[in-house]
Amino acid sequence: MADAVVHQSQQRDADDAPSELKHEPDPGDKTTTASPAIDDAGNDMTEGIALRRLLAVATLNPAQGGLLAMDLVDTLAELEQRGDGPEQVTDRSVMVNRDGTLLIAPVAENGSGAVSATTANALVRLLMGHTRGGSARRKVEAELLTDRLAGTFTEITELREKVRTAVAELRADDVTSWDDWAAIVRRQIGALVRATEGHTALRDRPAPPKPDDTEATNAVAESARTLNLARGDLRGARRKAWHRKRRLPGRRGLLIGLVVVLLAVTGWWAVPEAWSELRRGWEAVFTTEEPSQQLPPVSPPKQQGDGGTTGKSAEAAQPVTDRPEAVPRLGPEKAGPINGVTIERAEGACTRAAICPLRVDVMLDPTASPREVSWSLRVVDRCTGEISTRRGVSMTARSGWQQVYGISRPTLPGSPALAIVAVTKAPATAASAPLYVTADRATC
Repeated sequence: MADAVVHQSQQRDADDAPSELKHEPDPGDKTTTASPAIDDAGNDMTEGIALRRLLAVATLNPAQGGLLAMDLVDTLAELEQRGDGPEQVTDRSVMVNRDGTLLIAPVAENGSGAVSATTANALVRLLMGHTRGGSARRKVEAELLTDRLAGTFTEITELREKVRTAVAELRADDVTSWDDWAAIVRRQIGALVRATEGHTALRDRPAPPKPDDTEATNAVAESARTLNLARGDLRGARRKAWHRKRRLPGRRGLLIGLVVVLLAVTGWWAVPEAWSELRRGWEAVFTTEEPSQQLPPVSPPKQQGDGGTTGKSAEAAQPVTDRPEAVPRLGPEKAGPINGVTIERAEGACTRAAICPLRVDVMLDPTASPREVSWSLRVVDRCTGEISTRRGVSMTARSGWQQVYGISRPTLPGSPALAIVAVTKAPATAASAPLYVTADRATC
């Protein structure tokens, strides 16, 4: 009967570390073929379970799957070098011990000495198929192992080098030494083995012992305690249930939230400006008294008199000199940094011989430094042509300003035909269009 070969953790960790690959031992070396390791294999068989049984219950993480794959191909390569390879190796004959090591179970008859590379490829693919990653990092590591070990290798030595390279790349970012890393992973594998044994023991547990059976009671308590510990180790290796995972907001939710915030900020900034422009446009269309924006009233013609003379309107009978004069231009529309000047009523209609609240707006080119802006009001008597000056507003426009405005309350004379013009003094001289206080068809 061929003896089983135990892949000792101390020898594997010292001689086969991927980060510091050493020369392979000579197949004829006495340290390789020493009998104590072979003799102890039969004792270790009682402390392990078949690989098939382990994979049926537990799910491996990338580190556990990669280390078991290294143990498997190293053991198969060692058997092939020594000529003790069994004819057939399956997941039933591959055993995993409680200390996290792996061995090949002995067969009834000696094999041919050569281990099939196809069998080794199949077992490695089986391990990779049961390797999963719960976190994002472990998912990447599982994909790395699957990609590196994809395909079929014709030689076991070639497969061993591929597995070693993949495991070395897997732990490239690990700051711990190879011995510490391997010891941690082997403890995890051992916990999975004990948990799998406890799972089977729970399923096949016999009836509870009688109260007077002290030894049986202690054994059951110890088994239950071991099972609880094993369950705790196994729970960390399995994937969490979907309802336990912490759900992060999706990209669609973040995008919608960002759009809502941008719309809110834009509305907070743009709505007051739009409302101000809309109100000014409404006042300009429906409350203005400029002749160019008004429709003159139409009155019916007067009836003919008793003397048979043709009736003429009183307005036509009056001399031309009774019509108000046109308002002269008191300055250009634009001058220097001034882009325009406007004047309008601030509180509804104005009448002669009364106070008339007026608003004057001056549009400016923005500058990097403050500057003085001032203007005055010119009241034009369209009947006599007299132009009187009223006090205006003087202010400082800060850097970047494009518009300033001010409110004036001049007292108007009692002329039946008046017009008011705003004329700037600084930073340049410009004049607004005239604001008519009375109708354009007023008579003097």
